[in-house]
Amino acid sequence: MAALCVAGAGIAALFNTLSPKGIAWVPDPNSGVRDKVLREAEIDIDHVWELLQSGEAIVVDARPAEEYEGGHVPGAISTPAQALPGSAELLMAQLPPPDDMMGMTIVVYCQGHGCVDSMLVFDFLAGLGYRQSVRILKGGWPAWQEADMPVE
Repeated sequence: MAALCVAGAGIAALFNTLSPKGIAWVPDPNSGVRDKVLREAEIDIDHVWELLQSGEAIVVDARPAEEYEGGHVPGAISTPAQALPGSAELLMAQLPPPDDMMGMTIVVYCQGHGCVDSMLVFDFLAGLGYRQSVRILKGGWPAWQEADMPVE
């Protein structure tokens, strides 16, 4: 009986492999799960502004340092995504430990649509335990400027 089960499983695996509509052996990284997580992590400008006004936001600018120096969200911490993990110690020195983030939100932004820098910093912070606290500014820096929000 066991031999029959093993043989059946082997035949099924062979047909699954050869079939153009076979079931994936491992999850497809492009299945949309990551996109869903990132969409859920987005936060709009008005909400960020409310959090900044109430002192409940820590803003992280993931753009290159030159772009940060050309203007940024008030109080933003410059943490170029391309400098991680090397600059992690500087960033971590400015953030409370993950367990002390109650009521606080970390907002990460970069150059907006198509820019992956905020996603890289988001992933980095999520991996350090900040997953429940970190968000991505919808539209990034261009949206902030277009909304005529304050700039430093």
